[in-house]
Formats: sequence, structure tokens, C-alpha cells
Amino acid sequence: MGLGGGANRLVLSEENFLGPMWRIKKGRRVAPLYPNSDSQLEKLIPYFGGRPLSLFLAVRNPADLMASAYSQSLVGGKVEPFKNFAEGMAFHDVRWSNVVRRLSLVPEVAEIYVWRYEDYPANFVRIMRKLVGWKLGQFVEPIARRVHSGMSQRAVEQVLQQASPTDSRAQQREMAIAARSLFPTAPENPRYSPWSQNEIEVAASAYRSDFEDVSKMEKVKVIGAWQPRT
Repeated sequence: MGLGGGANRLVLSEENFLGPMWRIKKGRRVAPLYPNSDSQLEKLIPYFGGRPLSLFLAVRNPADLMASAYSQSLVGGKVEPFKNFAEGMAFHDVRWSNVVRRLSLVPEVAEIYVWRYEDYPANFVRIMRKLVGWKLGQFVEPIARRVHSGMSQRAVEQVLQQASPTDSRAQQREMAIAARSLFPTAPENPRYSPWSQNEIEVAASAYRSDFEDVSKMEKVKVIGAWQPRT
């Protein structure tokens, strides 16, 4: 792949590069997280002409990630209780360190920039400067709104009440999208969360430990300091 105009940097941004978030086995999601991330990346390697790659990856609290994934599953037309969606999954199964380790073993990967999803607004300029260059990074402006919003607690409750086993996937998808529009996330409509306070604390502890493991890995460069969740 050649770059025109004397350019020396190509930026590709696509969350699906990592492949599916989990494997599905007998109808259940099973660890590890993003099981095909390394093989998916290796499929792209031939197109880069052997050039060293810099990867950029946001990691996220496992409790929030699982709730968000459930929300997106509903919008995709798969309506089921959260306990069914998350059956067999635990916070320790959502280990970003496993994902980063596999990616780091791809020979063409020179460095992996990692930051916490929760700290993205505070680190936006730092991330952009690493991504597109120091001079240009300061001029990139974040999108003012969420491009792909999750579902509120009320929206999820409405979908679960309305949906029937006889509904088609397309019908369930329409219900979820309508509920998300009717009850968007807002101060009066908090984001969906199926967790108790104790579970939230357990997830935060697991996340902290996992992120510390990531930060110690070869090739990893952390953007922004770790800030414990409050």
C-alpha cells in the first residue's frame, strides 16, 4: 500500500477490526474477550507492506461493557433478560490484558496505545496527537453528541415488557429502537445498569487490576493516568 502526496501516516478507525466480542457456545457467551482479535489483525497485515503498526485501544469497565453490550444486543433485535444474556460470564472474563497480550504478539505491531474509555474526554487531545500527529491533533474537535447511544433503564424495561417470543427479530429490533427514542438516556432516565452496588465495586476492583496488568506489558503505552472509579 502506497501513500500519496508524501504522506507518512495512514489512520484507520474501526471497532470491528477486533472481530466478535465473545464466542457463542451452546447459546452462551464464553471467554475470552475478543477471541479473534489477533487473527483479525493478521488478515490486514499484508495490505500494509510490512510497515510497523501502532494500535490504539480504549478499554472499559467490565460492568459497563457488559451492560452496554446487552443494550446493543436488544437494539440488534435479540430481546432477552440480562441474566440470559450474561449467563456464565463473570467480571474476570472481561480481561483486556488478554486482548492486548495477543495483539502485542503480532510481529508487525510496534506499539499499542491504551486508555480508559471513561477518561476519553479528558484525554481527547492527547489521543489525537498520538493518532494524527502532534501538530494536527490539537485541531481535531470531538463530535458533540454520542453517535451510538445505549439504552436507559426505562427503555430496557419497556422492551422486556412489550416483546413476545412470537415476535420476529425485526419486530424486536423496532421495539428496542422505539423505546430508546422514547426514553433516551438523561438525568431523569439513567443509563441501564443491572448491577448491585457490591457488584459495581467488584467490577471496579477487577478493572483496576486488569488495567495495571495492561500497563506493564511490552509495547504498551498508556495515555492518561489511572483514576479509580468513584
